[in-house]
Amino acid sequence: MPQPTDTSLTAPVEGPSVLRTRTAWTLLWFWVLVGALVVIPSPLRQLLRRAAPATGTIATPAPGVPTEVVRLAGLPRGGTSGVVAIEDPHGGMAPFYRALARTAAKQRGAVTRVLHYGDSLIDQDLITSDLRRSLQKRYGDAGHGFVLAARAWRWYSHPGIVHGGGSEAAWDYFRLVGGRARDGRLGLGCAAIESRGGTASTQVTATEAVRASAVEVHYLRAPAAGRLEVHVDGKHVVTLDAASSRPAGGFHRLQLADAPHRFRLVALGRVRVFGIVLERDGPGITWENLALISARFHMLTLLDAAHWSEQLQQRRPDLVVLQFGANDSISYGGDLERYGDRVLQALRTLRRATPRSACLVIGPLDRAERGPDGHLRSPAVVQRVARKQREVALAARCAFWDAQEAMGGPGAMAEWLRRGLAVRDLVHLSARGSREVAALLERALDEGFRARGVPRGAGSPPDETGLGRGKLSGGLGDAVQ
Repeated sequence: MPQPTDTSLTAPVEGPSVLRTRTAWTLLWFWVLVGALVVIPSPLRQLLRRAAPATGTIATPAPGVPTEVVRLAGLPRGGTSGVVAIEDPHGGMAPFYRALARTAAKQRGAVTRVLHYGDSLIDQDLITSDLRRSLQKRYGDAGHGFVLAARAWRWYSHPGIVHGGGSEAAWDYFRLVGGRARDGRLGLGCAAIESRGGTASTQVTATEAVRASAVEVHYLRAPAAGRLEVHVDGKHVVTLDAASSRPAGGFHRLQLADAPHRFRLVALGRVRVFGIVLERDGPGITWENLALISARFHMLTLLDAAHWSEQLQQRRPDLVVLQFGANDSISYGGDLERYGDRVLQALRTLRRATPRSACLVIGPLDRAERGPDGHLRSPAVVQRVARKQREVALAARCAFWDAQEAMGGPGAMAEWLRRGLAVRDLVHLSARGSREVAALLERALDEGFRARGVPRGAGSPPDETGLGRGKLSGGLGDAVQ
């Protein structure tokens, strides 16, 4: 009798029996798992993704993004699956935590002030505005803080602040990078305008979203300087004499009704103007944007150290954040040791000027470059620069936060691009990506605050519309309820 034929191997499979083959079941389970990664809750989805081999994969591209652009050099480890802690072996964050505890306890007039320096990653008030909005909602609105007197570059902008309406052509514009000031006296924001003589005006208008009960005008007092008129809401308030026997910072504070205001500064003669501070009575917090376009960390040494120290001391910050790396990891001068020495020099100037302030260095974000095969990879120089920044930050007794690791580690930029959190230059973040970084930093601050055991007070945790993806658990308010 002829032996039966094993049709499962030699004959074509037709109809419903196709589901009984090993290959079909393998494919079915594969697509079930892929679908699960899309529909299951985010924390478990991230756990599954982290369990996958970190050898790279091809993610589904966002609309309009070529497939080869989003090949991952490594899978995210931090960004949305955990908190990367602030490294603080010397207690460099303690002054900030103490100040915030007083603010959270609603002590009378308790204002926590944060100055956030950085490169183009924080231009247009990105990252900083998200932190300001979230923390002020939880701890009180102490004002917008420092803004430049004019747009030192054309895309300089802050939400709720409008520059314009003055005589822009009557001013010279000075910046730390790309400007014409050579004396290093550029004010708190490291950018200034100087009238050419005669009469020149500039105007800063706060919209309904930005209220202030006090304004502080920052300018330079110098030999042969002229006068500076201050107008508030269309009314002349005071005329300041900017003449002085030697260069020194000029500061004039005015108390106002708590409301949005329009400020017009009129220079009579030659006057250098830095900006204004918009503040409100406490308790509350400020988180102030001090973007230095095109700057690298070590370029802070180009500032006049005595002048910069004077500006910092006037503002009395509880925390100074320094976030540079977008340019540093592209070009730091070719000598990493010399770069580190200059960064350390800048940090020591800061620490001498503000010995009672906290200091936090944020390492460079991940970025990507296209390799010869067309795939994206994180250049090793990002980690080299991050290690050097960490080394000098700790040497200066500052704290350090590894932003590349918080994003997910080397290779994360490709995933952030896929998710619409980064833009196509593979360096800068989108508005959504900036909110994500702000959320990650806020969570790291939360953990540091809790770990310090600050006395419990009256803060409130962020709501479900908080920064980043979904509700942030364990807010600063949890430690001070």
